[in-house]
Amino acid sequence: MSWRTIISQAAAIGRSSYLLDVILRNNPIYYSGVRDQLEKFEYQGEDERKLHCDALLERTLRWSAGSSASGRVLADWPILEKSKLRDYPGRYQHSNFLVIPASTGGSTGVPIRVVRSLLNVAAEQAFIDHNLLVTGKNFRTARIAILRDDNFKPPSDQNPPFGKVVYGGRRLILSPQHLNPETIAWYVGALSDFAPDILWIRPSIGEYFAKTLIEKGLFLKIPTILSSSEVLGNAARVFIRQCFASRIIDFYGQAERVSFAYSQSEDEYFFHPAYGHVEFLPHSEETNNGSATADINGTGYWNEAMPLVRYRTGDRVIYPAKYTKRDLALVSLGLKPVQGISGRDGDYVVSPRGEILATLGQLTRNVDHVLRMQIVQTDVNSLKLFVLSAPGFCDADKRRLLENARQKIPLDMLIDIEEIDQLISLPSGKVPFVIRRLSTKLD
Repeated sequence: MSWRTIISQAAAIGRSSYLLDVILRNNPIYYSGVRDQLEKFEYQGEDERKLHCDALLERTLRWSAGSSASGRVLADWPILEKSKLRDYPGRYQHSNFLVIPASTGGSTGVPIRVVRSLLNVAAEQAFIDHNLLVTGKNFRTARIAILRDDNFKPPSDQNPPFGKVVYGGRRLILSPQHLNPETIAWYVGALSDFAPDILWIRPSIGEYFAKTLIEKGLFLKIPTILSSSEVLGNAARVFIRQCFASRIIDFYGQAERVSFAYSQSEDEYFFHPAYGHVEFLPHSEETNNGSATADINGTGYWNEAMPLVRYRTGDRVIYPAKYTKRDLALVSLGLKPVQGISGRDGDYVVSPRGEILATLGQLTRNVDHVLRMQIVQTDVNSLKLFVLSAPGFCDADKRRLLENARQKIPLDMLIDIEEIDQLISLPSGKVPFVIRRLSTKLD
């Protein structure tokens, strides 16, 4: 058995073993060093931060030197598109590192397979823990309930329990696929008994949870809500905070791990300069509220197994239209905030019972010959999976896609997989990953 296989299996076991999870995410070889660098950034001004970032960027470019697209300085590198990473992942991976595989469909429906080094896993945890400093907690010591994307059991099984306590009593893993008005009392009881320090959510699931609590006349108080993986709108932030009487910390990142931003209040996100170099490519138009947008390209600093340079994330930053080029440079150094980030927003479907079925980007995991996928829901009883396929797409790929879908979608929802030549575009020209056309209050 190869070391890569052992590490991959350890990562899988780590999701249910507290000790292995700590070894991977709090690896003393890497974790402490990253935290030390984060603390240094807290006390650095513009010039010091720039020098620090230049050194980290130079290291990433050295790691990437074997790539066919390499250059001596960042400006020599072309923009790395998702489609190129999808089609040629081996060009960007170094085979001499122990790696943990990951994949994503993201907000665009383009299936991407990436690998992460042990340093990258520990660094990610260090950034999240640094973000939690204001709470006095971290992932190693806190009691954490998770309501995000775990497949606890088949979504058609409506009998309790709908979660489990793991990590020697330190984690409560809850199933989002089973949360509905009929089951919510179980969730309230489980959370009350567990008494978490932190509830980690996806915004769409957290908002639905809060709405259902209020409709049922139930109440939960949780000290801290950690939100990630989707856009958290201001209205949802205020609503969730008031419902749970919580402090809300939101962070933005990607499976490709090229940039990281965090927020503790409305209309204020800071990019962390120690995570990766971000470039903003502004759009010419200005919105009605005096804001402007720019595409986000990122160069990550911590994944030597797959160092991605100038990667186009597909997301946009929203900032005051009055910001100058220098202001955006200060944003990249973490010294000025932006108003928000436009990316994964509402990428979920609704079940007949009202459950929010999210994390659908994982449907293409380990499915070959898929260039891009789009999900369309016109009623709560059925879905269409539109596949823009590559040559070689076959019945075996369809079966794998359906098997993945059934990990998220209950059996009482019809799933129709259809190959198409062109995905559905909105009048704005955007091609969303999920389109819901439901006449319900949930849509």
